[in-house]
Amino acid sequence: MSFWYEFSGWPQFIGDHMRAVYHWLHDHVSPDGWSALGTWAIAGVAAVATFFALRQMREALVTLDKHAQPNVVAYAALNPEVSQYFDLVVTNCGHTPAYHVKLKFPVLTVTPYENLVTGEHTTELHLPDEITVLVPGQEWRTLWDSAIEREQHRNNNDGRDVLGSRFEGTVKFQDRGGNSYTNRAILDWNSFRDTLSVSADCRFRLKTDPLVPGEF
Repeated sequence: MSFWYEFSGWPQFIGDHMRAVYHWLHDHVSPDGWSALGTWAIAGVAAVATFFALRQMREALVTLDKHAQPNVVAYAALNPEVSQYFDLVVTNCGHTPAYHVKLKFPVLTVTPYENLVTGEHTTELHLPDEITVLVPGQEWRTLWDSAIEREQHRNNNDGRDVLGSRFEGTVKFQDRGGNSYTNRAILDWNSFRDTLSVSADCRFRLKTDPLVPGEF
């Protein structure tokens, strides 16, 4: 109660002091002094306005700089032609070119197969040491593995996920000024489990041919 009483008297206290200051200035400051005070007051207001204007300009430049930088991401995606296959895709989603793009992942496994060209037994996806440049909107894409063959491989190993399903890594790249950036990347096969897709041929057939029981 006493606190509120003291608080309620503050406006009058401040007003009394403001009036006292005004009367002192009125009695002791000459017209030239008032002119000088007005000039200094205008200069002070201008300085404060300049400060806030420069601050806003700096924030705008920082935002513009972030907007203009490259932004490279890596992700797994359905193959656009055959949806049972997955691709590894690296895309520059930014607004400027990205240089010296480097992918760092643990071994990206594939269903074991024999390379028809070299005859080698292949168990992992090959990644380039560096992607020299990706312009805005450009992507680098490579076939990764077959979802069907991967599931069969799991079943052949008593349901154990021998090949793994989740791979975490990083994408490092630079802008034209040599500034370096790093984005985290997570490639997760399980995010596509139990999803449905329809190919162009299937859509055409469903529209033109009667559905034969057991055919699909």
